[in-house]
Amino acid sequence: MRQTHIPSLAPRALVALAFLACASGSCFPLAQDAPVAADSLSDFADGKATLKPFTRLAAKGLDECSGLVWHDGAWWAHNDSGDGPNLFRSPNLDFTDAERLAVPGARNVDWEDICVLDGQLLCCDVGDNARRRDDVTLYQVRYTRDEAGKGALALTASYPVTWPDEPHDCEAAAVIDGKLHLVTKQRGEGFTGLYRFNTLKAGEKNTPELVSKLDVGAATMITAGDYDAASGHLFLLSYTRVFVYARDALAGAPLFSTLIEADQCESLCMKDGHLHFTNEQRDVYVVRDYLKRRPVSMLPPRVKVSLPFEDTRNELDGTGDAWKAGAGTLPLRNGGETEFLRWMIAGPRLLLCGRLAYEGAFSSSSERGQRMGSGLWLGVTTEGTDALTGDERMFFIGDNGATGLDVWTLDLSKGVKLTPLAGFAGKGRIAGGVLTFEISIPLTDVFNEGKLPKACLVNAWGYGMNGKLEPHVAGRSFYAMLRPYTWADVTVKQ
Repeated sequence: MRQTHIPSLAPRALVALAFLACASGSCFPLAQDAPVAADSLSDFADGKATLKPFTRLAAKGLDECSGLVWHDGAWWAHNDSGDGPNLFRSPNLDFTDAERLAVPGARNVDWEDICVLDGQLLCCDVGDNARRRDDVTLYQVRYTRDEAGKGALALTASYPVTWPDEPHDCEAAAVIDGKLHLVTKQRGEGFTGLYRFNTLKAGEKNTPELVSKLDVGAATMITAGDYDAASGHLFLLSYTRVFVYARDALAGAPLFSTLIEADQCESLCMKDGHLHFTNEQRDVYVVRDYLKRRPVSMLPPRVKVSLPFEDTRNELDGTGDAWKAGAGTLPLRNGGETEFLRWMIAGPRLLLCGRLAYEGAFSSSSERGQRMGSGLWLGVTTEGTDALTGDERMFFIGDNGATGLDVWTLDLSKGVKLTPLAGFAGKGRIAGGVLTFEISIPLTDVFNEGKLPKACLVNAWGYGMNGKLEPHVAGRSFYAMLRPYTWADVTVKQ
């Protein structure tokens, strides 16, 4: 499922905004006392680990992996709505030497998961972003080889689906005790549902029953699922967590969950006790002995910055040179040699100075309405929550199209609302492909009642400046601005 770039979701309900491994699995040791082999985790301690990709998908054309399964001695994967009814088959988890095979007689409107039912592959065309499809279909597929060893797929059955209550978007499928289960990706329904098909009849409308509602969080969208019969656990993937449910407790809160940051994760498979998941950016992750280790969080290395404090006041001249020596640096990924962000606390105000390049025309923001132009999105909070709660302080630095440099507060509770920040002072200019600014903001606008914490979180992201290569402080994609747990750790130096 492709994500739009412009956020327009309420912070409390973001549902309206989002391995080279042995083919047999024998290279994954399971001995209780054996050392854990190399995987995507490092520095594992107290349930927390650093997460890095194990490998990348190599198959040409497998650009937005949305389903992953192990079947009949090989890995199988597919794209979502950006591809036709095609499956990729490979003995290698990075899908080198992959076969690309078409499913005759099938359509790919929005394939979102794949599983194995009754010894055959089941392709689930169940994605429905707008929740209005009447052609949701399951395709059962058999793989064969001819005498020359050439592989081919045969469509053995099609199962039209109709929901028992209302249309749902769905990206997760799992077979539990021989019966297909679907988990919805909530988009305003107010719940994440687990649905079960007791039987499937080819060519007829098949209606699942609602088994339970899963408590995974109001802002959580489930993007993939798998059931591990050996352990009796259901595994669900979202953009921010992996959730685990025990077979005898498929309702309410999960047994446990693991916080992740791995971009747009949309496929998951459990094999031999090891968790495998991929994102649409082609990264592949492997977590060995997942149930035994039960990680609390698997995150990339944290960005750490300091916020200096001086009990003084500074006059602004647009350069920030007067306080440069005492400032802290906000490191910019994708930043050029001459680009920078510096900050510090000066008495009762936060000072921020920056130089950011932009490409093409610099777009002004409107003081009235909800349009964000070009500029810098800055967020500050004291809580590293999975999604925005509304307690964060969000600012946008750009141009108002009339008097020049301006700063707005950014409110996402009802779409995107920009409100001019009355208490800011600043100087800057937008010219020659460069935005330069020096601003000061009252601490009362940054922290509750202006009380300076000992630590906080911060993130900043260029918006409408350089497309995909926007300068930023922390996070793998722009959506990190909506997920405070990905922001940089700040130590306030008083």
